[in-house]
Order: sequence, then C-alpha cells, then structure tokens
Amino acid sequence: MANPEEIDEMPERRLVIIGARGEGKSSAANTILTKERFESSRTQTPSPSSSQQLFDDNILLLFFSPPVKNLEMKPIQKLQIILLGSRGVGKTSVMNTILGIKEQEDETTMVSQLHEGRVGRMEIAVVDTPGWRKGSSAHDTPKMIKDEVVQSLLKCHPGPDVFLLVIDADASFNRTHLKAATTHVELFGKNVWKHTMVVFTRGDWLGSRSIEEYIEVEGKSLQDLLEICGNRYHVLDNMNEYDGAQVDKLLEKILQTLALNGGKHFAPKQEMLNALRENEKKVQLAVQRRTELKATRGGKGPTKKLHEIKILILGEKKSGKTTAANLIVRDKVFSTQPNHGCMARQAPVADRQVTVVDTPGWAAEESLCTRGQDREIVNGLNLSPQGVDAVLIVLSLDLKFRKANLDALVDHITLFGDEIWNHTMVLFTNEDTLADKSLEEYIEKEDQALRQLVDRCGNNYHCLYILETRDDTQHIQLFKKIEDMSAKNQGRLFCPNMNDIYHSIDEKFQKRKLTFRNRVVQAFTSQSLALLRDHKTKLEKLQDNIKEIFASPLAQNKAKKKSVLSDIEEQIDELSRNIMKLNKSTNSMDIPRLTMSPSTPKN
Repeated sequence: MANPEEIDEMPERRLVIIGARGEGKSSAANTILTKERFESSRTQTPSPSSSQQLFDDNILLLFFSPPVKNLEMKPIQKLQIILLGSRGVGKTSVMNTILGIKEQEDETTMVSQLHEGRVGRMEIAVVDTPGWRKGSSAHDTPKMIKDEVVQSLLKCHPGPDVFLLVIDADASFNRTHLKAATTHVELFGKNVWKHTMVVFTRGDWLGSRSIEEYIEVEGKSLQDLLEICGNRYHVLDNMNEYDGAQVDKLLEKILQTLALNGGKHFAPKQEMLNALRENEKKVQLAVQRRTELKATRGGKGPTKKLHEIKILILGEKKSGKTTAANLIVRDKVFSTQPNHGCMARQAPVADRQVTVVDTPGWAAEESLCTRGQDREIVNGLNLSPQGVDAVLIVLSLDLKFRKANLDALVDHITLFGDEIWNHTMVLFTNEDTLADKSLEEYIEKEDQALRQLVDRCGNNYHCLYILETRDDTQHIQLFKKIEDMSAKNQGRLFCPNMNDIYHSIDEKFQKRKLTFRNRVVQAFTSQSLALLRDHKTKLEKLQDNIKEIFASPLAQNKAKKKSVLSDIEEQIDELSRNIMKLNKSTNSMDIPRLTMSPSTPKN
C-alpha cells in the first residue's frame, strides 16, 4: 500500500461505475474511497449537494483526487455532444432519440443548432451540424459548410465531451467514405479522435446479424475508421427510436469515453477559435463591399420589362443546370438524365414568354472533353437563331468551385467569343444550403476562383430554391436581373457568328493536339537521353577497365588491343552525337532519327 507521501504525488483518478440497479455500485464506490460516502439509490434520492452524481439509476460517475482525506467531487453538470456525419445518415434522428423528441421535422440541417434536454437526472446538450455530401472529402466541401461545422464548438463552451460520428448501417462504406469522414472530423484537429465515437443508425436493417458481424463483412474501410476511434461504437434501432434502454447504453459508452479521457472534455485550440472569429470579421467586410456593388448593378431609373426572354443554360456536369432549366419554365420538360444534345422549350412564366435552351454539361477535367461535345454545347445557339438575352452559368452551392473548375468553365465560355461576358450571369442552385446566410457571404468565403468568376460576369448572380413552389417571386427576381443586364446591353441579344465559334473549336483542338504531341516528344526525349547517358557511362567505365588491362606487361597482340579500343571510342563518339541530337530536339519538338552502330567489338 502506498505511503502518505506517495499518495500526495499521485495524479487525479476518475472512475465510472456502471451496473444495473441493485448490483452494488454504491458499495463499490464506498470500498474504493474507504468511507461510507454513498448510499443506495433505492433508499435515498441524491440531493444537488450530495457527494455522488447519479445518472438514471444505472451510471455512477465518480471523480476523486488523492489524498482521499481531501476528497473533492467534480460532478459533470451537463453532458455536451456534437453530432457529425454526411447528409441523410440520420444525425438529427440520433439527436431526437437521445433527447426523446417525438415531434420531428423532416428538414436538412444547414446550420449548427443547439438542442437541450434531460435524460433521467442528466442534463444533455446536443449540437446538430450540417452534413457533407456523402463520399465527398473536406477538400470538395464548400468553406461555408466546413466553417459552420467547426463553429459548433462555439455552441458548447468550454468544449464537447464527445463527438458522435453517425454512419448509416444500411449503406456500403468504402475508402471514399472513409476519406470523407476522416477529413471532415479532422477539421477539429488530429486530437479529436480520442473524443470520438461511431454511432450506427438504422440498426433494424441488420436483421438477425449483430453489429460486429456487419463490421466484419463490411470490410477494411469501416474497420479502419473504428480503429481510429479506438473501437468505440454503438448502434441505434430506428424502428425502436424511443426505446430508453438503447439510449442508456449509448450514454454509458459516452461516459466510458469521457472516463478514458480523465473526465476532460475536448479542448479546442484557442488559435482555431480566434481564426474563426477573425475570418468572420474579414468576410463581413467583403460582404458589405459586394452588397454595395450589387446595389448599383441595376443602373439608374426603372428597367424596361421584357415580354419575351430567351435564356441559354451552360454548366458543368452535375451542376444542376437541367433542374434549373425545368424550374425556370415551371415544368419537367428537360430530362434530368445525362443528355448528349441541346433542347429548347417555351413557357409563359410571370407574364413573360420564356424560352430556355438547355445544353450538355462539360467535364470538370478539360482533358476529358471532345471536339464533338464542344460542338454540341455551342449548337444550343442554333435553337435560338435570333440570339439570347442571357447566358446563365449554373453552379451548385453544395459543391466546391476551385481553380480547375474555373479553368474548364473559361475554356468553354471563351469559345463563344469575348462578347458573351456582357450577357452572362452566375445562377446558383440549392439555395437551402445557405440557411440563414447571405449569398454574398457564401461567395466571399469560397476560393478566389468563384469570386473571379462572379466579377468576370459583372457581379451578376442569382440563386434558385430548387424545390418547386407556386410562388413566382424567385422567377420575377431572376427576370428582373436579366432585364437589368439587357438594359446595359441596350437591348441587344447575344448572337455570335456560328462559323467563328466552330473555327474557335477547331483551333482549340489543334492546339491541344500539338500540346499533346509535344508532351509525348518531351517524354520520349527525356527517356532516350537517360538511356543514352547511362549507356555512355557504362562504355566509358568499360573503356577505362580495358585500358588498365592492356597496360599490363602480360597483355599480348597490340593490333587487337588497338582495334577493341578504337571500336569502343567510336561507340562513345556516336552516343555523344545522339545525345546532342536529342538535346536539340527538345527545342524543336522533332523526334530525331538516331544512328546506332553494332555494339559488339570488332575482331
């Protein structure tokens, strides 16, 4: 047994005593403390000043600091939880299950929201956070969503006791999902994992299988995630979401996790919080400047209403442009399946006759686009021979827009000629992503590539809520912006010469062909130079060795010696000439014809 001096130097110890009612939790605590400090919960209800903290008759959280004679209890006043996960996995359902909320709203969480309640005698705070697009890494998630996830820390001061990473058990989990989960969780820092537990939803889907069997069958990706989390996990049955027993077990595991961390909550680095607040100030200043600029966009005086509006829709694949086209004409006339051709439809909308031309989307990687695809995209103008009032470039708010996306976009837009920029407007979809944030705030928080695009379009932009409504408000707002843009263009439609556009496409692919050929030549030349230099080095070494041997007094046949040396010298000279040819060819991009003499020595 430790003597008093050793006890004084012992670190603080924290224990969680878990067990069903009547199994002797209080007796165990008294034995550990060597004093009668705890009474059975069956005979006494603890008061707020009691030396124990009892949670729902099943969990006793015991904190004590040596020496025992100076025992100071540090009960948790509130258990704080942050929920993380991709969209649609059931994060909000987990929160409702924990807090016993039965009135559920089927809404996507777009901002971090704090919800509080009690489970038994335990006060609980749960912060629900926006989900990321399933399978998308943090690199592909818009900054506004990532910032909103991290700002959940500000809603549970001084820090959460646990992060619950929610995974749906009725879907596959592969390396892509693993990367998505780890990169988003690590937005909080690398030390977040010891405070993290995986919660599986839709446990009813497992049927007779145990969660362990599911983990085993699902494979290495899921097993790697659980290993990072210290193999801490729990499964919730959605068919019995109001079953208190499964919540009790989850809370037991959460408290075990807290105990393993010495009863300490996750402490975010102050630098992270300061950076969040400082960045928010900068963004608000930039938002103010862009908002002021937007106020001057309409020009002076009232804008003439257009009774007929012609619109060309352009955008990357999966940007939601076809959905936007259907929304504008208030009908599902454009197929949302990947299309390979252009389509035009007309419809009366908000007292205007609206013509919308939808075009095929281009690939995010420019190298994947073909001449035929580019010609099909520009052919959309042939469906509106008189021209168009506006060219709408569609972007999705829940997809990150990076420099590569901008490069691919500019590469296609410039095929129409520079005049097109006077008629372009950025049309954002998925307005619900903004929640209570402004579109200007989203633009300023994103990468410079998005701001450059918006600026290039003359600060013309609009956002559509993609769910169909009977209200024409968002249509009228869009048409009003198009009318403002038309007024600046003095009513002129965008109607370029199609022959010039086709010529631009031909030039583009000629340049691409030449660039590709040059890269092949460079690669061939570099590889050939490396081989020749290596060969020359070996011959020179062989030459030196032969000279050394021939210099020996024992060497015979002087004529043969001279012949061998002469043959090697010729090969070295020939290699030197070939190397010079290849060096020169890197500038001219012509593959030279190399001459090689027989490598076997003459007899």
